[in-house]
Parts: sequence; C-alpha cells; structure tokens
Amino acid sequence: DVSKQPDDYFHVTTKSVAKPLSSSFMSGIVSSPLAVIGVGFAVLMSALTQTPAFKVIPDHYQKGIIAFCLFLVGVLSFLIQEPKSSKKSKATSTLKAKYVVNAAGLFSDKIAAMIGDDSFTIKPRIGEYLLMKRPNITNKEEPPLCRHVVFPCPGKMGKGILAQPTLWGNLCLGPTAHDFKNKENRSPNFSADERGESKAGIMTHLLEKCRELIPSIDEESIIHSFAGVRAKSSRGDWIVEPSQIDAAFVHAAGIDSPGLAGSPAIAMEVVRLLGVAGLQLIKNPHFNPKRKPYIKPKGNWKMMDDDGKEVTIKKEHKDPKLNVVCRCELVTESEVVDAIQRGKTSSIKVTNTQQVRKRTRAGMGWCQGQYCQPKVQEIIAKELGLKVSDIGVRQWPESSLLNSQHQYAENK
Repeated sequence: DVSKQPDDYFHVTTKSVAKPLSSSFMSGIVSSPLAVIGVGFAVLMSALTQTPAFKVIPDHYQKGIIAFCLFLVGVLSFLIQEPKSSKKSKATSTLKAKYVVNAAGLFSDKIAAMIGDDSFTIKPRIGEYLLMKRPNITNKEEPPLCRHVVFPCPGKMGKGILAQPTLWGNLCLGPTAHDFKNKENRSPNFSADERGESKAGIMTHLLEKCRELIPSIDEESIIHSFAGVRAKSSRGDWIVEPSQIDAAFVHAAGIDSPGLAGSPAIAMEVVRLLGVAGLQLIKNPHFNPKRKPYIKPKGNWKMMDDDGKEVTIKKEHKDPKLNVVCRCELVTESEVVDAIQRGKTSSIKVTNTQQVRKRTRAGMGWCQGQYCQPKVQEIIAKELGLKVSDIGVRQWPESSLLNSQHQYAENK
C-alpha cells in the first residue's frame, strides 16, 4: 500500500505471509483432544502395572509399553489435527520516502491508484518468439542474410511480427500478440492450449509472417522459443511523467517494446523529473560507467589473451583460461568463474546455471546446454562450496513452443 501522510512522506507498506511454523510432536500432543485421551490411557496403564498380572512383566518392558502408547497417540493427534501454531502469519513493514518511482510493470496502474491516480490502466499482452541458431563460430560459418531489423507494416496490435538479428548473430522472429485480463495469475496464459491455440499453429503463424519478409528462413534452424508479457497502457504510449496527484510520485509505466533499448533514456528522464520535484541530486563519486566485459571475442577456436596474442582454446584444456566449457559459444572455464566471483560482490548473486548463461552465453548455443550445463553446475558448486545437486538449472518447458529443450541437437 502507498499513501501520502501528513509528515509529507509517502508511506509504503508491504505485507508478507510467513510460512507455517514447523509442527512438532509435542505441539500435536498438547493441542489435540485425542492426546488427552492418550494421557489418560497412559495413566491407566501406569496403574495397571501395580496389578499382580502386570508384575510378571519386567519393569523396563512395562515402561516401554506405556511410552509407546503415548507416542502412538501423539502421532495420531499430530496427523488428525494441525496445531494452531501452524496457521499462516502476516508480517508488515513500512518504508518512508519523500519520492516514489512507479515502475511496477503490469501493476503500475494499481500502484498509481493507491494515491488516487486513475489516469491510466495496464493491459497485459503476451508475445512468443522463435530463436534461430547463430552462425557457427567454430568454423567461420557465413552470417544470415538478415543484417538489420526488418519490420512489416504496423497493425492494431502493434508493430507486428518482425525479424531481427541479435548482437551475437542469431535471428529472432516475433512477437505474436495476445491480450489477457488476469494479471494475478499469468501462468495459464503461457500455455497455448489454455488460450485455445496450438503450439504448432503459433510456430506456423510466426514462420509464415517472417517469410513474407525473408523467404529463406529455415524452420530447422530453430533452437529456442520463449514468451514475455508486455505492459500495454490505455494511453497507447509510454508513461514517463510525474503523477497528476503529486509531482514527487513519478511514473515509468506502460513501458512495452522497445523498452529495453529505451531504458537508459527513460532513467535519465526519471532522474530529471525527480530533480524538478525537489530531489537533491548528488553524483556518486564511486560510480564507474566502464565495466569489464564477461566475454572475450572468439572464432574458429582462437582468441586473444591478456597480452594481445592469439592463442588456441580447446575442450579439456588444463589451463582454465583456455579450457572450453561451452563448445557452441566457446565459453571458457575462467569466464564462468569470473562471472561467479563477480557475483559475490554484487547485489545480484550468481548461484545457478541460468545466471551464468545470461552473463557468459554458456548454454545459449545450438545444443541449448545439453553439453555444458552439467559442467557449469560443477564449476558453480566448486566456487561456492556447495553440492552439485544444490545448483539450480534451466527449467523446462516454461513458455517454450518446442517439443524438447534440445530439439535442434536431437534432430541433428
């Protein structure tokens, strides 16, 4: 919840539901009426031990029988009635801020409404993409014919389905456009079946539309498929402005495509608006705009070392700097280790193969991690002092339209 208080601060209150407290054997005994009967039964058994018939049984066996009866009834009470202490508990925390930037994506309209700003609404729009394999850098394969983003004529749902080469040479096809209403539960919308469509139908539609732009597109080169949800605003454009209710509440809402490309300019405008609203802007003297790259350019199993000399890299090399872990993208062991180590000093830790993948491209090649994912798992486990089984990997199928995570490799 967000509200402006008399102290001229926004009070941002968050609520979290705590997990149920662990139920214990003793709490089950105390809380269940059945346990009371058990205790009474144990007392009765204790009295029976004084009878002549019971005295023929050794003393330690008598006590064992009583303890077992109490244990059995306690277990039954635990299974029959959950202790009251296991109920979910809610914790709240409140932050105070002079300024708020509303960058809540699909829920930015809901956040705006909390201060009485109903100037826009957000509608979720899902889109699927197909990713083609990149030119093989191990043998200097020729790049695709498409070197630039190719757009069709725009339609009522946006710019349409287009073909765009990535920085690394893959060809990306899409997106589709499908509106839905339930923002709270988006998962079913990633399923084509749930939307009354078919995976094959969506892929065919994407390929047909892109072949109108580039006839030579080969569907056998598809290595990956994924989907995302855009936050479409009711205004039909990005909303980067101070709220009409309070200038200290700045919107960065409805940022759909090409929001990633526009994000630096959006950030600069938000900072400017905060300054206009009265925020004292102080430059961070420690900010370094130049960041060491994770990846070194490679080709045909060659790369430049730190001294500028061309060296040969290969699989199973003893030197981590020359040892290739991902053979599709020629990612070396030292590059993976560097990503993990840099994560230790960052607010975003690197603890699973997906995080390594996004920094080094290990697993983004045509085999989609079939070869390198186990190797990356082992490296992460070694660097963090964990078990290999504790290292998370890429989930499947998520939003993919493919029949298999390694479909391209299996077909080859």
